[in-house]
Amino acid sequence: MKRAKRAAAIVIACAAVAMFAGCSSFGVRADQNYPYNIAVQNGYTGTEGEWLSEQETPETIYRRLYDEAVEDGSFTGSYFEFLKQIDVEADATPYIQRALLSVVSVAARYPSTSGTTVSSLGAGVIYKCDKVSGIAYILTNYHVLYASSQKALSQNITVRLYGYETAEDAIPATFYGGMMDYDLAILRVENSDLLKMSDARAATIGADSSVMAGESVYAIGNPLNRNIAVTFGVVSREEEWATVAAADETRNITIPEIRIDAAVNHGNSGGGLFNAAGELVGIVNARDHNDDVDGVGYAIPIELAAAYAENALANGGNAAPLYDGASIKVGGSKGVYDEALGRVHISEKLYVADISAGALGFLGVRLGDTLISGYVVRGGKKLNETQFTHSCAWEAFLFKVFLGDELHLVISRSGTQMELKGVLSNPNHFGTPASSIFRSV
Repeated sequence: MKRAKRAAAIVIACAAVAMFAGCSSFGVRADQNYPYNIAVQNGYTGTEGEWLSEQETPETIYRRLYDEAVEDGSFTGSYFEFLKQIDVEADATPYIQRALLSVVSVAARYPSTSGTTVSSLGAGVIYKCDKVSGIAYILTNYHVLYASSQKALSQNITVRLYGYETAEDAIPATFYGGMMDYDLAILRVENSDLLKMSDARAATIGADSSVMAGESVYAIGNPLNRNIAVTFGVVSREEEWATVAAADETRNITIPEIRIDAAVNHGNSGGGLFNAAGELVGIVNARDHNDDVDGVGYAIPIELAAAYAENALANGGNAAPLYDGASIKVGGSKGVYDEALGRVHISEKLYVADISAGALGFLGVRLGDTLISGYVVRGGKKLNETQFTHSCAWEAFLFKVFLGDELHLVISRSGTQMELKGVLSNPNHFGTPASSIFRSV
Protein backbone atom coordinates (compact mmCIF):
# COMPACT_ATOMS: atom_id res chain seq x y z
CA MET A 1 0.00 0.00 0.00
CA LYS A 2 1.21 3.49 -0.79
CA ARG A 3 0.86 6.04 1.96
CA ALA A 4 -0.17 9.65 1.68
CA LYS A 5 1.86 12.50 3.11
CA ARG A 6 1.57 13.17 6.84
CA ALA A 7 -1.78 14.71 7.72
CA ALA A 8 -2.00 14.45 11.51
CA ALA A 9 -0.20 13.05 14.52
CA ILE A 10 -2.13 10.62 16.69
CA VAL A 11 -0.85 9.44 20.02
CA ILE A 12 -1.33 6.07 21.64
CA ALA A 13 0.84 5.56 24.71
CA CYS A 14 3.32 8.26 23.66
CA ALA A 15 3.77 7.02 20.07
CA ALA A 16 3.57 9.64 17.29
CA VAL A 17 1.75 8.42 14.18
CA ALA A 18 0.18 9.71 10.97
CA MET A 19 -3.20 9.68 9.32
CA PHE A 20 -3.59 7.36 6.35
CA ALA A 21 -5.23 8.31 3.09
CA GLY A 22 -4.55 5.47 0.63
CA CYS A 23 -4.18 5.45 -3.13
CA SER A 24 -6.03 4.58 -6.29
CA SER A 25 -5.90 1.09 -7.69
CA PHE A 26 -5.06 0.78 -11.37
CA GLY A 27 -6.18 -1.99 -13.70
CA VAL A 28 -9.21 -3.14 -11.67
CA ARG A 29 -12.65 -2.41 -13.10
CA ALA A 30 -14.87 -2.14 -10.05
CA ASP A 31 -18.52 -3.13 -10.06
CA GLN A 32 -20.72 -0.04 -9.63
CA ASN A 33 -23.54 -1.36 -7.42
CA TYR A 34 -24.02 -0.23 -3.84
CA PRO A 35 -25.82 -2.64 -1.47
CA TYR A 36 -28.98 -0.51 -1.86
CA ASN A 37 -28.99 -1.12 -5.63
CA ILE A 38 -29.14 -4.85 -4.96
CA ALA A 39 -31.98 -4.32 -2.49
CA VAL A 40 -33.91 -2.51 -5.24
CA GLN A 41 -33.18 -5.36 -7.67
CA ASN A 42 -34.69 -7.67 -5.05
CA GLY A 43 -37.90 -5.64 -4.86
CA TYR A 44 -37.26 -2.92 -2.25
CA THR A 45 -39.34 0.18 -3.05
CA GLY A 46 -38.31 2.69 -0.37
CA THR A 47 -35.63 5.38 -0.58
CA GLU A 48 -31.97 4.64 0.05
CA GLY A 49 -32.11 6.59 3.30
CA GLU A 50 -35.06 4.51 4.51
CA TRP A 51 -33.29 1.26 3.57
CA LEU A 52 -30.10 2.26 5.39
CA SER A 53 -32.08 3.20 8.50
CA GLU A 54 -33.73 -0.23 8.44
CA GLN A 55 -30.31 -1.89 8.58
CA GLU A 56 -29.33 -0.31 11.89
CA THR A 57 -30.49 -0.98 15.42
CA PRO A 58 -31.97 2.23 16.87
CA GLU A 59 -29.66 3.58 19.53
CA THR A 60 -31.51 6.26 21.47
CA ILE A 61 -34.46 5.45 23.69
CA TYR A 62 -36.49 8.09 21.83
CA ARG A 63 -35.90 6.41 18.49
CA ARG A 64 -36.87 3.05 19.96
CA LEU A 65 -40.08 4.51 21.37
CA TYR A 66 -40.82 6.11 18.00
CA ASP A 67 -40.34 2.83 16.13
CA GLU A 68 -42.61 1.03 18.60
CA ALA A 69 -45.28 3.72 18.26
CA VAL A 70 -45.16 3.52 14.46
CA GLU A 71 -45.28 -0.28 14.54
CA ASP A 72 -48.33 -0.47 16.81
CA GLY A 73 -50.11 2.30 14.90
CA SER A 74 -50.30 4.80 17.75
CA PHE A 75 -48.21 7.38 15.85
CA THR A 76 -48.03 8.11 12.13
CA GLY A 77 -45.92 11.25 11.84
CA SER A 78 -42.18 11.81 11.37
CA TYR A 79 -39.53 11.34 14.02
CA PHE A 80 -39.23 15.13 14.37
CA GLU A 81 -42.96 15.40 15.06
CA PHE A 82 -42.69 12.61 17.63
CA LEU A 83 -39.85 14.40 19.44
CA LYS A 84 -41.96 17.54 19.74
CA GLN A 85 -44.50 15.59 21.78
CA ILE A 86 -42.11 14.20 24.37
CA ASP A 87 -39.52 15.61 26.74
CA VAL A 88 -36.14 15.07 25.11
CA GLU A 89 -34.18 16.96 27.74
CA ALA A 90 -33.70 13.91 29.96
CA ASP A 91 -30.54 14.01 32.07
CA ALA A 92 -27.93 11.47 30.96
CA THR A 93 -26.21 11.54 34.37
CA PRO A 94 -27.92 8.46 35.84
CA TYR A 95 -26.92 6.40 32.81
CA ILE A 96 -23.31 7.59 33.00
CA GLN A 97 -23.24 6.92 36.74
CA ARG A 98 -24.12 3.32 35.99
CA ALA A 99 -21.54 3.16 33.18
CA LEU A 100 -18.82 4.22 35.63
CA LEU A 101 -19.28 0.88 37.38
CA SER A 102 -18.13 -0.98 34.27
CA VAL A 103 -14.84 0.92 33.82
CA VAL A 104 -11.57 -0.01 35.55
CA SER A 105 -8.14 1.56 35.71
CA VAL A 106 -5.31 -0.67 34.47
CA ALA A 107 -1.66 -0.75 35.52
CA ALA A 108 0.81 -2.94 33.62
CA ARG A 109 4.32 -3.13 35.05
CA TYR A 110 7.57 -4.35 33.50
CA PRO A 111 11.08 -4.83 34.90
CA SER A 112 13.59 -2.59 33.13
CA THR A 113 17.21 -3.38 32.31
CA SER A 114 18.30 -0.99 35.09
CA GLY A 115 16.41 -3.01 37.67
CA THR A 116 13.64 -0.46 38.17
CA THR A 117 9.99 -1.02 37.32
CA VAL A 118 8.35 0.65 34.34
CA SER A 119 4.57 1.10 34.32
CA SER A 120 2.00 1.54 31.57
CA LEU A 121 -1.23 3.07 32.82
CA GLY A 122 -4.60 2.98 31.12
CA ALA A 123 -8.15 1.77 31.51
CA GLY A 124 -10.47 -1.05 30.56
CA VAL A 125 -14.16 -1.93 30.32
CA ILE A 126 -15.77 -4.94 31.97
CA TYR A 127 -17.17 -6.89 29.03
CA LYS A 128 -18.36 -10.02 30.85
CA CYS A 129 -18.80 -10.47 34.59
CA ASP A 130 -19.83 -13.32 36.91
CA LYS A 131 -20.24 -11.78 40.35
CA VAL A 132 -20.85 -15.13 42.04
CA SER A 133 -17.48 -16.57 41.04
CA GLY A 134 -15.65 -13.23 40.95
CA ILE A 135 -14.67 -13.64 37.30
CA ALA A 136 -14.54 -10.78 34.82
CA TYR A 137 -13.28 -10.30 31.28
CA ILE A 138 -12.06 -6.78 30.63
CA LEU A 139 -11.71 -5.24 27.18
CA THR A 140 -8.79 -2.84 26.75
CA ASN A 141 -6.08 -1.74 24.29
CA TYR A 142 -3.18 -3.98 23.41
CA HIS A 143 -0.75 -1.09 23.70
CA VAL A 144 -1.71 -0.59 27.37
CA LEU A 145 -0.31 -4.05 28.17
CA TYR A 146 2.71 -4.16 25.86
CA ALA A 147 6.08 -2.53 26.57
CA SER A 148 7.79 -1.60 23.30
CA SER A 149 11.10 -1.19 25.13
CA GLN A 150 10.84 -4.76 26.42
CA LYS A 151 9.17 -6.18 23.30
CA ALA A 152 6.90 -8.11 25.64
CA LEU A 153 3.53 -8.14 27.32
CA SER A 154 3.38 -7.36 31.01
CA GLN A 155 3.26 -10.26 33.44
CA ASN A 156 2.28 -7.96 36.30
CA ILE A 157 -1.14 -6.44 35.66
CA THR A 158 -3.63 -5.03 38.14
CA VAL A 159 -7.01 -3.34 37.79
CA ARG A 160 -8.99 -1.10 40.13
CA LEU A 161 -12.73 -0.69 40.20
CA TYR A 162 -14.49 2.66 40.29
CA GLY A 163 -14.54 3.86 43.88
CA TYR A 164 -11.94 1.30 44.95
CA GLU A 165 -8.88 3.12 43.71
CA THR A 166 -6.30 2.87 46.47
CA ALA A 167 -3.24 0.64 46.18
CA GLU A 168 -4.81 -1.82 48.61
CA ASP A 169 -7.77 -2.32 46.28
CA ALA A 170 -5.71 -3.36 43.23
CA ILE A 171 -6.97 -6.66 41.77
CA PRO A 172 -4.52 -8.99 39.98
CA ALA A 173 -5.41 -9.64 36.34
CA THR A 174 -3.92 -11.82 33.64
CA PHE A 175 -3.56 -11.29 29.91
CA TYR A 176 -6.23 -13.49 28.33
CA GLY A 177 -5.62 -12.63 24.68
CA GLY A 178 -5.05 -9.80 22.26
CA MET A 179 -4.31 -8.70 18.70
CA MET A 180 -1.72 -6.01 18.13
CA ASP A 181 -3.09 -5.39 14.63
CA TYR A 182 -6.38 -4.15 16.09
CA ASP A 183 -4.99 -2.66 19.32
CA LEU A 184 -7.45 -4.79 21.30
CA ALA A 185 -6.89 -7.14 24.22
CA ILE A 186 -8.77 -8.92 26.99
CA LEU A 187 -7.81 -9.26 30.65
CA ARG A 188 -9.19 -11.91 33.00
CA VAL A 189 -9.88 -11.43 36.68
CA GLU A 190 -10.84 -14.50 38.70
CA ASN A 191 -11.94 -15.30 42.23
CA SER A 192 -11.87 -11.66 43.30
CA ASP A 193 -13.66 -11.12 46.61
CA LEU A 194 -13.72 -7.38 45.94
CA LEU A 195 -15.42 -7.92 42.60
CA LYS A 196 -17.96 -10.22 44.27
CA MET A 197 -19.00 -7.66 46.90
CA SER A 198 -18.74 -4.53 44.74
CA ASP A 199 -21.38 -2.95 42.52
CA ALA A 200 -19.15 -3.36 39.47
CA ARG A 201 -20.95 -4.73 36.42
CA ALA A 202 -20.48 -5.52 32.76
CA ALA A 203 -21.07 -2.67 30.34
CA THR A 204 -24.28 -2.51 28.35
CA ILE A 205 -23.17 -2.93 24.74
CA GLY A 206 -24.51 -0.39 22.25
CA ALA A 207 -25.88 -1.17 18.82
CA ASP A 208 -23.47 -1.73 15.93
CA SER A 209 -22.71 1.28 13.73
CA SER A 210 -25.41 3.39 15.36
CA VAL A 211 -23.44 6.46 16.46
CA MET A 212 -24.10 9.68 14.58
CA ALA A 213 -22.08 12.83 14.00
CA GLY A 214 -23.21 15.42 16.54
CA GLU A 215 -24.35 12.83 19.07
CA SER A 216 -23.35 13.33 22.71
CA VAL A 217 -20.76 10.86 24.01
CA TYR A 218 -18.87 10.35 27.25
CA ALA A 219 -15.28 9.06 27.49
CA ILE A 220 -14.64 7.23 30.78
CA GLY A 221 -11.07 6.23 31.60
CA ASN A 222 -8.08 6.90 33.82
CA PRO A 223 -6.66 10.18 32.48
CA LEU A 224 -3.17 10.98 33.78
CA ASN A 225 -3.59 8.10 36.26
CA ARG A 226 -5.73 10.31 38.50
CA ASN A 227 -8.51 7.76 38.98
CA ILE A 228 -11.48 6.98 36.76
CA ALA A 229 -13.07 10.13 35.34
CA VAL A 230 -15.54 11.30 32.70
CA THR A 231 -15.14 13.74 29.83
CA PHE A 232 -17.95 14.90 27.57
CA GLY A 233 -18.14 15.71 23.88
CA VAL A 234 -19.78 14.81 20.61
CA VAL A 235 -19.10 12.41 17.77
CA SER A 236 -17.17 14.44 15.23
CA ARG A 237 -17.34 11.70 12.62
CA GLU A 238 -18.92 8.29 13.01
CA GLU A 239 -16.23 6.40 11.12
CA GLU A 240 -12.86 7.12 9.60
CA TRP A 241 -9.70 5.12 9.10
CA ALA A 242 -6.66 6.21 11.05
CA THR A 243 -3.11 4.91 11.05
CA VAL A 244 -1.47 4.60 14.45
CA ALA A 245 1.78 3.08 15.62
CA ALA A 246 1.51 -0.57 16.58
CA ALA A 247 2.25 -1.38 20.21
CA ASP A 248 5.76 -2.60 19.34
CA GLU A 249 6.45 0.74 17.56
CA THR A 250 8.08 -1.07 14.62
CA ARG A 251 5.25 -0.47 12.15
CA ASN A 252 1.88 1.19 11.71
CA ILE A 253 -1.60 -0.30 11.78
CA THR A 254 -4.69 1.10 10.12
CA ILE A 255 -8.00 0.60 11.92
CA PRO A 256 -11.50 2.12 11.81
CA GLU A 257 -12.16 4.77 14.44
CA ILE A 258 -14.93 6.99 15.78
CA ARG A 259 -13.59 10.56 15.95
CA ILE A 260 -14.69 12.51 19.02
CA ASP A 261 -14.01 15.92 20.56
CA ALA A 262 -14.22 14.73 24.19
CA ALA A 263 -10.92 15.26 26.00
CA VAL A 264 -8.64 12.21 25.65
CA ASN A 265 -5.39 12.10 27.62
CA HIS A 266 -2.75 9.54 28.53
CA GLY A 267 -4.51 6.95 30.67
CA ASN A 268 -7.77 7.12 28.71
CA SER A 269 -6.51 4.32 26.46
CA GLY A 270 -8.63 1.20 26.85
CA GLY A 271 -11.47 3.07 28.53
CA GLY A 272 -15.03 3.24 27.26
CA LEU A 273 -16.88 5.62 25.00
CA PHE A 274 -20.53 5.69 26.06
CA ASN A 275 -23.65 7.25 24.59
CA ALA A 276 -26.23 9.24 26.58
CA ALA A 277 -28.04 6.01 27.47
CA GLY A 278 -24.86 4.68 29.12
CA GLU A 279 -24.28 2.12 26.37
CA LEU A 280 -20.74 1.25 25.30
CA VAL A 281 -20.17 2.41 21.72
CA GLY A 282 -16.37 2.35 21.51
CA ILE A 283 -13.01 1.68 23.14
CA VAL A 284 -10.95 4.88 23.43
CA ASN A 285 -7.45 4.34 22.06
CA ALA A 286 -5.85 7.46 20.55
CA ARG A 287 -5.74 11.22 20.26
CA ASP A 288 -4.26 13.75 17.86
CA HIS A 289 -1.17 15.29 19.40
CA ASN A 290 -0.33 18.07 16.93
CA ASP A 291 0.22 21.36 18.73
CA ASP A 292 -2.19 23.14 16.38
CA VAL A 293 -4.97 20.56 16.72
CA ASP A 294 -7.52 20.50 19.52
CA GLY A 295 -10.36 18.14 20.38
CA VAL A 296 -9.51 15.18 18.14
CA GLY A 297 -9.73 11.86 19.94
CA TYR A 298 -10.45 8.36 18.68
CA ALA A 299 -12.29 5.23 19.78
CA ILE A 300 -12.47 1.81 18.14
CA PRO A 301 -16.15 1.23 17.23
CA ILE A 302 -17.97 -1.31 19.40
CA GLU A 303 -19.01 -3.03 16.18
CA LEU A 304 -15.41 -4.17 15.76
CA ALA A 305 -14.38 -4.34 19.42
CA ALA A 306 -17.32 -6.56 20.43
CA ALA A 307 -16.87 -8.83 17.41
CA TYR A 308 -13.22 -9.29 18.39
CA ALA A 309 -14.15 -9.94 22.03
CA GLU A 310 -16.76 -12.58 21.18
CA ASN A 311 -14.31 -14.34 18.87
CA ALA A 312 -11.55 -14.27 21.49
CA LEU A 313 -13.84 -15.59 24.23
CA ALA A 314 -14.99 -18.40 21.95
CA ASN A 315 -11.40 -19.36 21.17
CA GLY A 316 -9.85 -19.32 24.63
CA GLY A 317 -8.41 -15.84 24.15
CA ASN A 318 -6.79 -16.52 20.77
CA ALA A 319 -9.04 -14.61 18.38
CA ALA A 320 -9.07 -16.18 14.94
CA PRO A 321 -10.66 -13.82 12.37
CA LEU A 322 -11.34 -15.03 8.87
CA TYR A 323 -8.37 -14.40 6.59
CA ASP A 324 -9.95 -13.06 3.43
CA GLY A 325 -6.71 -12.90 1.42
CA ALA A 326 -7.87 -9.73 -0.27
CA SER A 327 -7.44 -5.99 -0.37
CA ILE A 328 -10.84 -4.33 -0.05
CA LYS A 329 -11.19 -0.73 -1.19
CA VAL A 330 -13.84 1.88 -0.62
CA GLY A 331 -14.66 2.55 -4.25
CA GLY A 332 -17.42 5.05 -3.62
CA SER A 333 -19.01 6.93 -0.74
CA LYS A 334 -22.05 9.18 -0.47
CA GLY A 335 -24.17 10.89 2.16
CA VAL A 336 -27.78 9.69 2.20
CA TYR A 337 -30.47 11.47 4.21
CA ASP A 338 -33.50 9.79 5.74
CA GLU A 339 -36.04 12.60 5.96
CA ALA A 340 -38.37 10.80 8.36
CA LEU A 341 -35.66 10.14 10.94
CA GLY A 342 -33.45 13.17 10.35
CA ARG A 343 -30.54 10.75 9.93
CA VAL A 344 -27.61 11.10 7.53
CA HIS A 345 -25.96 7.83 6.54
CA ILE A 346 -22.56 7.54 4.93
CA SER A 347 -23.07 4.77 2.40
CA GLU A 348 -19.91 3.11 1.08
CA LYS A 349 -19.27 0.67 -1.75
CA LEU A 350 -16.61 -1.94 -0.94
CA TYR A 351 -14.93 -3.72 -3.83
CA VAL A 352 -12.14 -6.26 -4.20
CA ALA A 353 -8.99 -4.53 -5.45
CA ASP A 354 -6.58 -7.44 -4.99
CA ILE A 355 -6.96 -11.09 -4.10
CA SER A 356 -4.64 -14.00 -3.30
CA ALA A 357 -4.80 -17.23 -1.32
CA GLY A 358 -7.53 -16.85 1.27
CA ALA A 359 -11.19 -17.43 2.00
CA LEU A 360 -12.52 -15.07 -0.68
CA GLY A 361 -10.51 -16.78 -3.38
CA PHE A 362 -11.78 -20.12 -2.11
CA LEU A 363 -15.37 -18.89 -2.49
CA GLY A 364 -14.76 -17.71 -6.04
CA VAL A 365 -14.65 -13.95 -5.47
CA ARG A 366 -12.97 -12.03 -8.31
CA LEU A 367 -11.28 -8.68 -8.77
CA GLY A 368 -13.79 -5.84 -9.04
CA ASP A 369 -16.59 -7.63 -7.20
CA THR A 370 -18.60 -5.47 -4.81
CA LEU A 371 -19.29 -6.93 -1.36
CA ILE A 372 -23.02 -6.64 -0.65
CA SER A 373 -23.91 -8.81 2.35
CA GLY A 374 -22.99 -12.01 4.14
CA TYR A 375 -24.04 -14.50 6.77
CA VAL A 376 -23.00 -17.89 8.09
CA VAL A 377 -24.83 -21.14 8.68
CA ARG A 378 -23.69 -22.82 11.89
CA GLY A 379 -25.39 -25.84 13.36
CA GLY A 380 -28.19 -25.47 10.83
CA LYS A 381 -28.91 -21.86 11.89
CA LYS A 382 -28.45 -18.68 9.89
CA LEU A 383 -26.31 -16.23 11.88
CA ASN A 384 -24.64 -12.82 11.71
CA GLU A 385 -26.37 -11.48 8.60
CA THR A 386 -24.60 -8.23 7.73
CA GLN A 387 -25.04 -5.60 5.03
CA PHE A 388 -21.67 -4.21 3.99
CA THR A 389 -22.76 -0.59 3.80
CA HIS A 390 -19.59 0.70 5.48
CA SER A 391 -16.05 -0.59 5.78
CA CYS A 392 -16.07 -1.37 9.50
CA ALA A 393 -18.99 -3.75 8.91
CA TRP A 394 -16.75 -5.96 6.77
CA GLU A 395 -13.86 -5.83 9.20
CA ALA A 396 -16.14 -6.83 12.09
CA PHE A 397 -17.82 -9.56 10.04
CA LEU A 398 -14.47 -11.34 9.64
CA PHE A 399 -14.48 -11.99 13.40
CA LYS A 400 -17.99 -13.47 13.22
CA VAL A 401 -17.01 -16.35 10.91
CA PHE A 402 -15.67 -19.52 12.57
CA LEU A 403 -13.87 -22.61 11.33
CA GLY A 404 -16.47 -25.07 10.00
CA ASP A 405 -19.07 -22.41 9.19
CA GLU A 406 -20.82 -22.36 5.84
CA LEU A 407 -20.19 -18.83 4.60
CA HIS A 408 -22.71 -17.19 2.27
CA LEU A 409 -21.49 -14.05 0.52
CA VAL A 410 -23.64 -11.89 -1.76
CA ILE A 411 -21.59 -9.94 -4.28
CA SER A 412 -22.30 -7.82 -7.33
CA ARG A 413 -20.26 -8.62 -10.44
CA SER A 414 -20.59 -6.44 -13.53
CA GLY A 415 -23.95 -5.22 -12.23
CA THR A 416 -25.35 -8.69 -11.53
CA GLN A 417 -26.11 -10.08 -8.06
CA MET A 418 -24.49 -13.41 -7.19
CA GLU A 419 -24.41 -15.52 -4.03
CA LEU A 420 -21.25 -17.49 -3.33
CA LYS A 421 -21.04 -20.08 -0.58
CA GLY A 422 -18.71 -22.67 0.83
CA VAL A 423 -17.84 -24.55 4.02
CA LEU A 424 -14.72 -23.07 5.63
CA SER A 425 -12.83 -26.16 6.77
CA ASN A 426 -9.29 -24.95 6.08
CA PRO A 427 -7.55 -23.73 9.29
CA ASN A 428 -5.22 -21.63 7.11
CA HIS A 429 -8.18 -19.36 6.39
CA PHE A 430 -8.27 -18.22 10.02
CA GLY A 431 -6.16 -16.64 12.70
CA THR A 432 -4.16 -13.99 10.88
CA PRO A 433 -4.91 -10.26 10.68
CA ALA A 434 -7.88 -9.68 8.46
CA SER A 435 -8.25 -7.47 5.43
CA SER A 436 -6.76 -4.06 4.82
CA ILE A 437 -9.48 -1.65 3.72
CA PHE A 438 -8.38 1.73 2.51
CA ARG A 439 -9.89 4.60 0.59
CA SER A 440 -9.37 5.44 -3.02
CA VAL A 441 -8.25 9.01 -3.72
